[in-house]
Amino acid sequence: MKRIAAALLPLCIAGHALAATEADVENSFNPYKNGMPSFPGLKPGTVINKANVDQFKEVLGAGVYRLVKEGLFEMKVGATTQFSVHKGYVDATRANLNKTKLGAKAGDMISGYVAGRPFPEEPDAKDPRAGEKLAWNYKYGVNWGDGAIISPFYWKYRNMQTGKLEKQIKWDFHFLNFMHRTKDAPVPEFTPNPSGIFRAIYTKAHEPSDLKNTQLLIQRFEDDAKLDDAYLYLGFQRRVRRLAQGQATDSFLGSDLMIEDFEGYNGRVSDMNWTYKGTKNVLLPMWNHNDLK
Repeated sequence: MKRIAAALLPLCIAGHALAATEADVENSFNPYKNGMPSFPGLKPGTVINKANVDQFKEVLGAGVYRLVKEGLFEMKVGATTQFSVHKGYVDATRANLNKTKLGAKAGDMISGYVAGRPFPEEPDAKDPRAGEKLAWNYKYGVNWGDGAIISPFYWKYRNMQTGKLEKQIKWDFHFLNFMHRTKDAPVPEFTPNPSGIFRAIYTKAHEPSDLKNTQLLIQRFEDDAKLDDAYLYLGFQRRVRRLAQGQATDSFLGSDLMIEDFEGYNGRVSDMNWTYKGTKNVLLPMWNHNDLK
């Protein structure tokens, strides 16, 4: 059996029809101020498996519940943890509170956004555009911060029936925000930026030999109506090709992952219709990095 550690975390960030307040900002970034979430019978050390999974179905995602129910893995529950957002991002949210406005219709570009979380209020089910606000919060979320490098980053291809490792790719991943920066110089943006690029992702493969030097560059524009610029360099072909927008939803290098899946959702806000369905506490896999051995 495989086990993953999990913590009870709320699955939502902000958006509401009324003007945001300082209290909304505090609640948005400090959700456990008045206590951690709990669930009957659930405590650190509890092992959720196919024998008892029905007891905890309410705090499991549908897919996770199914996998545990079928006996594909067990889940060992850890203590709930909170990851604090960098002070620069929180301060930017306060400084620019209520400046961001939605477009005239769903999917239109927002206006007035400077930095921080655009809509830090709790989402309201009565607000027909609450889902859209959450999508903008996601796009302009902290993510990795103003920039990050993950090296090495391993992708392991496993047979889902046997668990056998079939292939492994060793990557370098780079992420960089060109605009709306809140922590690392230059703040708030790189200049000049004549193309209006908001963010870029660059990755390079080092192993295995047949994929060595394969590289991918994705450039996302500040204008959400513009399609991304994406370029793929195939090391074994020694040529660069521009990716059509439709290829962002193709299988990437033989995996079950699409480019649109990167970082959870790597598409545009305008690509989807967004609806707020509600908020609930669920178990999610999280790790305190400094505690890992």
